[in-house]
Amino acid sequence: MESPNTAKERSTRSALKRKKDTVGEKDGTNWDKYATIDKWTFDQFIEARRRNEHVTIRILQQWAASAALQYTTDTDFKFSASLSWAKKFKRKHRIQRHVTKYVSFKDTTTFKDTLKAADLFQKQTAPLISAFDPDNVINTDQMGCEYRMNI
Repeated sequence: MESPNTAKERSTRSALKRKKDTVGEKDGTNWDKYATIDKWTFDQFIEARRRNEHVTIRILQQWAASAALQYTTDTDFKFSASLSWAKKFKRKHRIQRHVTKYVSFKDTTTFKDTLKAADLFQKQTAPLISAFDPDNVINTDQMGCEYRMNI
């Protein structure tokens, strides 16, 4: 008499073999499909950032949905570019956006221009600051009032 484990092992092996055959027909496993969508979306993100374009969560979702369109004929594969998917995508790729003011590419200047502007600012504010008590002068970099470059 055959042990139950042997029969079970044989049926599991045959099921895995059948699954392997069907996987090749459907462009890989669901895991492979998710990885393809993730990679394509991240590549789009990198390209957009290279062009200094603003990328929102909604844009990430649209890119992912576009990448998933190639799998619409597969009834076993379900993908939703939801808000939770976008948050996981951002966390996985360490994408953070904390922006206080957007600065476009044309607003950026050279280092030399920045030094000139800083020198001019110091000259203009020195007489104004002397009129105030030092306890009333606030260092704005401790307040979060800085500009951030949109990169």
